[in-house]
Amino acid sequence: MKQQTNSPFLVCPLNFVFNIDTAHSNVFQQVIHESPQVISQKVHAEFERFVETLEAAGVDVHVFEDTK
Repeated sequence: MKQQTNSPFLVCPLNFVFNIDTAHSNVFQQVIHESPQVISQKVHAEFERFVETLEAAGVDVHVFEDTK
């Protein structure tokens, strides 16, 4: 059976930080030498581009804001 959706639920990343406790087992985490504000702006811009790309392809995206 094939399962898929054309209406994904995405949470806008608000608490996007380097996690020292999980970095050893997550090759995607890297120390970035920029301020948390700059990193947050870049993450938000990338997320918005991702949502726009999905919507341009006809995907009905449901975006929810994260909480602190």
